[in-house]
Amino acid sequence: MTHQQILIYFGYGAPVPETVPGPSNQNAMPPLKRLIRFTFFLLFAVLLFNVAGFFLINGLSVQNRITEEGENNAASQQIYVQQIVGKIAALAIHHHFSQEQFTNQLEYLKTAAGGFRRGHEELRQLTGDLKALGKKGFSDVYDSTDAAFRFIYSESQVLLSASRVNRTEEPEPGHLYAASGSYLAQMKRLQDHFHELEIRTESRIGYINQGLIISHVVCLLYLAILVIAPVFRQSARNYNELQRSLEEVRETKDLLHHSERKYRHLFERSPQPMWIFDAETLRFLEVNQTAVAHYGYSAAEFGGMTILDIRPETERKRLDGGVPGEMAVQVTGEWTHIKKDGQQIFVEISSHGIDYNGRPAVLALAKDITRNIELQRALLGEKIAHQRDIARASITVQEKERNEIGRELHDNVNQILTSVKLHLEFMGQPGADTEKHRGISLNMVSSVIQEIRRLSRSLVPPTLDDVGLIPSIADLAEGINTLGGMQVLFKLEGFEEDVLPAGLKLTVLRIIQEQTTNILKYAKATETRIELRQEGSHLYLGVSDNGVGFDPQQVRRGMGLTNITNRADIYHGELHLRALPGEGCLLEVHFDLDKVLELDPRVTEAQAE
Repeated sequence: MTHQQILIYFGYGAPVPETVPGPSNQNAMPPLKRLIRFTFFLLFAVLLFNVAGFFLINGLSVQNRITEEGENNAASQQIYVQQIVGKIAALAIHHHFSQEQFTNQLEYLKTAAGGFRRGHEELRQLTGDLKALGKKGFSDVYDSTDAAFRFIYSESQVLLSASRVNRTEEPEPGHLYAASGSYLAQMKRLQDHFHELEIRTESRIGYINQGLIISHVVCLLYLAILVIAPVFRQSARNYNELQRSLEEVRETKDLLHHSERKYRHLFERSPQPMWIFDAETLRFLEVNQTAVAHYGYSAAEFGGMTILDIRPETERKRLDGGVPGEMAVQVTGEWTHIKKDGQQIFVEISSHGIDYNGRPAVLALAKDITRNIELQRALLGEKIAHQRDIARASITVQEKERNEIGRELHDNVNQILTSVKLHLEFMGQPGADTEKHRGISLNMVSSVIQEIRRLSRSLVPPTLDDVGLIPSIADLAEGINTLGGMQVLFKLEGFEEDVLPAGLKLTVLRIIQEQTTNILKYAKATETRIELRQEGSHLYLGVSDNGVGFDPQQVRRGMGLTNITNRADIYHGELHLRALPGEGCLLEVHFDLDKVLELDPRVTEAQAE
């Protein structure tokens, strides 16, 4: 077939002679070749545009990341400056502090000064990166803050060198406030620069994405037109084919009439019970040998029975008065039948209306599903029992959390508030040091606020809803690390948080919280590793420690491990616990995300809570 014939077949124009006289057509390109060349050029142009867009977006994304980090660092530096200046000012009037209070204030100042220095160095690196990318102005603003930074940082270091409360040299508040005001103004300016560049970068990325989408739409429209055009020509051919098919159907009907004898043999030899009954009287007309063997009645006994005789009284009303019109056509349903020995069985009936010797009849096939029904009932019972276990475990956890909250409020918050009350009462006595009692009361009230915040975060972690699972785990690890005594390492590999249901993310966080609590209580470990790895539809969670370990066969499963098991079961997770005395412990949970996405999120999220 030539290229012109191919073009005609797909509906692109009328036949063109292979040779056309005249000099004007000697160098003319064939239509199909022109079409193929244009299509190739269009696809190549779209591909080239997409590649260029990819590299542009990639470069802008790097720049956007730098500006976002710079904006956050500039904001953090402003907070650090305020904290450092506040602490230096407080320490300048340290005469009412005890030695322990003064030491605590110095420790807080040391932490703030360290963060202040690190943030300043990070800003140096970020502004240098932007300068390398051709973005001017950031390094100049940063350089203008260097003198103020050095003065504020040196003032903090002077105070940090103190070893006792009584000091002979005090910082100059005026110079310190002037330096902090200059530094804050420049940091605000630098933060605004970062923010403006971030907005411009995101806008450019948006324009590029819109261009890519438009190119895809144009390409798809072109390809759609290319495909749809031949359909109209093909419709005429399909009509002729349909006419020939109808003729073949009429011939097939004649052949079916001659093949009915073959189906008689299939009816008799079917491995499933089959019968034919009258659609009006419901009397058995034919039964196969399998029905005779399965139900215990002989063929002659079936001939004197109706289909009501093999059904209990409770189901006879469904067929009372004959077979409904729709059942005479086709019915599939579950019924209860009675064998000759009185045994009740569950069967699945498939039927079809037929013509039997000129009378309306029904051909039925019965499949014994008694065993399946029994297994389903047993499985349902197990599921109900399992749900009850989960409910009991959830109630136990709630009671445990309530007891812990009550104990925390009584032991910490209540004691602190009692002390505050005593100091407030002392303030009203003659000769009392009012300012001293007032300062102590304010510090205690701040401690109460922090304690209540800690209890609130332990109940409902805000980072899981507002930030995400990964920051929540990182906050948990950082909180344990700050306590000292144990180092928590967090490893992430191929993890896509956006594809996970909210209930599964909460389950993963709760399992990590429960296991790290167990490690802190019992393991005496110095290092704990948390690993999250996603490979396709498989999600892996591992929590290991280098503690004293234990023998899983000898240690009773406590409430903590029971809660972990129940939470994993909600999302069909496979839990493995590996532990040996002296060799630490490894907790592994495997989730199949395909199965997780099939679950009802309303049920699983309620159970995960």
